[in-house]
Amino acid sequence: QVSSVYTAPLEHMRRDVSKALMEAEETVQFVETLHPWIEQLSPPLDPLHMISVFPPLLNTLSLVWQHSRFYHISKNFCRFLLLIINQVVERARSLSDSDIFLHPDEAYSSIRNTLRICAKFRGSYLDRKEKVDELNSQYRKLAKEEKAAAAVAVSLGLDPSYSQ
Repeated sequence: QVSSVYTAPLEHMRRDVSKALMEAEETVQFVETLHPWIEQLSPPLDPLHMISVFPPLLNTLSLVWQHSRFYHISKNFCRFLLLIINQVVERARSLSDSDIFLHPDEAYSSIRNTLRICAKFRGSYLDRKEKVDELNSQYRKLAKEEKAAAAVAVSLGLDPSYSQ
């Protein structure tokens, strides 16, 4: 055992670094589940394929939010969601690269496709959000019922862990 004034601060720092490493490894594990869906948006694709990727992408994203301690925090999740939204918008914009003055009909069509893709992403997001909000409501109701049952058990002098 080494006796030094630096031992306690270094041990504290070691624990902080270990904790941060575990959080980073967990975060990478969750983010990797989104990789196949993001990859499918990468090459310039037809709009229908991009639109077909949105539901599984958003489903996976909601599972990440549900199970990750880091991404369950609103601030972190919003940043992550913004990155994905920006990726979708950029991919949609890449489909409309024609010169509006040289080829106005083609430009009009590609801009409509871009707007349609963004609208479909928004619609898919709102559908998924509605389902997640419904699940959260059910979880909150269940948590309140469990809390009430535990309070009744305590008032009766029982062990609250057996009330479930």
